[in-house]
Amino acid sequence: CPHISAVCGLKSLRPFPYRHHLQEAITYFSNKANLFNSDYDAIDGYPVTPRAWMMGMEYAI
Repeated sequence: CPHISAVCGLKSLRPFPYRHHLQEAITYFSNKANLFNSDYDAIDGYPVTPRAWMMGMEYAI
C-alpha cells in the first residue's frame, strides 16, 4: 500500500459485516415506513418525504 499508513489501516479495518447489517436495518425500517405511508402516497402521488418517513418510523416502533 503506497499511501499513508493511517489511510491503509482504515481501509483494511473497513467494517463490511457491520455495514451490511446496517444497510439491512435501514431497508427494513424504510420498507415498514413505506407500508404505513403507501395510502397517503397513492392518493397524493408524492414520494415518501423525510418527514413522512419519520412518521412511518414512529408508527412502526
